[in-house]
Amino acid sequence: MDDTPSRFPTALPGLRARTRASGFTMSCEDRTGSLLAVLAAARPGGRILELGTGTGQGTSWRLGGMSGDTRLVTVELDPALQAVAREELGADERVTVVEGTAAPGWSSTPASPSTSCSRTPGREGSPISTGRWTWWLPAGPI
Repeated sequence: MDDTPSRFPTALPGLRARTRASGFTMSCEDRTGSLLAVLAAARPGGRILELGTGTGQGTSWRLGGMSGDTRLVTVELDPALQAVAREELGADERVTVVEGTAAPGWSSTPASPSTSCSRTPGREGSPISTGRWTWWLPAGPI
């Protein structure tokens, strides 16, 4: 079975070139991107939160799968990476690119080999781990 994607986001070639030039190496692979598009398509009219925009390659895949009334907020700490995503994808009114931490009161603490987000004391939430990243998500809807 060949599961190589056959359709790619329009912005992807430009994002890839700028990503290489920036030295950023943590963008998603094509198969992962294709899955992100499918998952975004499953939420027509929904709201999607992306933590860790990078240069926007994963964001472009999500946008490719999203319906016209779906909204995506993507958050990136690094202003140089965030600028690439904003410049390449910011014309799409479905996306809001935010520079900063995931939410007010949250902090990102580097740790090897994973990064975690910790919540402000007294806030309820649940940890979600993907093996490489662990995020504290607030109780209730995002």
